[in-house]
Amino acid sequence: MRFIANDIPGLRLELERAFDSLNNPRQPTPLWPVAAADLPPDTARWKNCTLWVEDLNVAAVSDGADWIRLDTGAPI
Repeated sequence: MRFIANDIPGLRLELERAFDSLNNPRQPTPLWPVAAADLPPDTARWKNCTLWVEDLNVAAVSDGADWIRLDTGAPI
């Protein structure tokens, strides 16, 4: 059996690297795929976040009030 206390420094370093890669990406990251019917309803919470609307084959961004298609600028 592994003693977890011995792994804490290594786990901490691993977490720090993971958070660093989220805060300072060094490469493009995939958009979260979702169907139009399943878009998160609380757009204010996701303001300026992007996702991929699979069934419409388009990226969208939350303006805080709606999910906006990036191809036409229309709300979804």
